[in-house]
Amino acid sequence: MGSNKQPVALDRARIDRQTRELALDHAAGSLGDDTYLARLKALREQRDAITERTTAGLPGQRAVEWLRALSESLQTADVPKEPR
Repeated sequence: MGSNKQPVALDRARIDRQTRELALDHAAGSLGDDTYLARLKALREQRDAITERTTAGLPGQRAVEWLRALSESLQTADVPKEPR
């Protein structure tokens, strides 16, 4: 099954780094409160969009392929029948 974990991890790391840098700039006094809060809100929205993008689940076609392979392996398994 395919995974998009690495790009998501990179996106999250980038947003986390930008959030830290933003906080440091604000603490140093180079950003006003309004600017800081607006940029922080935008970064949080980007982070939330990543979460929404990754929670969609397994693509339908891949799920069907996986279930068919599972069904085939169960049908061809060399397992003795249960005694009655």
